[in-house]
Amino acid sequence: MAFLAAASACNWHPISRALTWYGYIDTSGQTVIPVRYSNARSFSEGLAAVQVDDRWGYIDRVGRTVISPQFVNAREFHDGRALVEIAADDWHYIDPSGRIVPGVQVKWS
Repeated sequence: MAFLAAASACNWHPISRALTWYGYIDTSGQTVIPVRYSNARSFSEGLAAVQVDDRWGYIDRVGRTVISPQFVNAREFHDGRALVEIAADDWHYIDPSGRIVPGVQVKWS
C-alpha cells in the first residue's frame, strides 16, 4: 500500500491508498476524512478540490460537499477565488459558493 502526503494550510494532508483513492489525515496521522475520492488537492481557505469519478468539486473540513463535482479540473482557492476548467480549455474563476466570478476568463496557450 502506498501513501502520499502534501503540505496544506490547515495541516491536513491528502493521502492515497495504492494511488487510486484519496482521503485526508492530520499531522498526527489520524484519518479526518475517509479515503473515497478519485483524486484530492490540499485544503486552502477552508476548502479542498476533490475528484469524484471524472469531475471535480470542493469539500469543507468535515468532508461535506460544498460545491458539487461538475468541473473538468479544479485548483486551490487563493484570495477567495479558485481556477476551474468548465469544459475543455474553458477556464474561469469561481467564488467559494461555486459561482463564476464575472468578467474574468482565463486563456491558456
